[in-house]
Amino acid sequence: MRWTIKHRGFQYACRKYKIQTQDTPTVTGQVVSPESIRRAKIIEAAVRAAGRYWYGKRKNCLVRSLIACDLIQRRRIPCTLRLGIRHPAEDTQDFAHAWIEINGQPLGESDQAMANTTKLHFQHPRP
Repeated sequence: MRWTIKHRGFQYACRKYKIQTQDTPTVTGQVVSPESIRRAKIIEAAVRAAGRYWYGKRKNCLVRSLIACDLIQRRRIPCTLRLGIRHPAEDTQDFAHAWIEINGQPLGESDQAMANTTKLHFQHPRP
């Protein structure tokens, strides 16, 4: 997946792996069960743990989020990949950030980290 993002681009990777991003229309009124949310949190935690051993482990939130979103969606649990800008703080030097949301709630992200993050919203240009 990292090769695909690097050589083909982020939007191509999302289309290839059928990953829903925030600019993809979602079904309104779609509520995910607590059991599905629990399974999604387990998947996200496993991908995050594996991400500690990847090359570039400090800045791999996009790859981690893409992989976790793909694994979660393969279990037919609807989730959304989000991108945002993290405001500078003393404890981090990252400015861009990627995460997963289910029912509008971020998975595996602290409330403090999300309070310092601004979501980006995308629109596709008309063909």
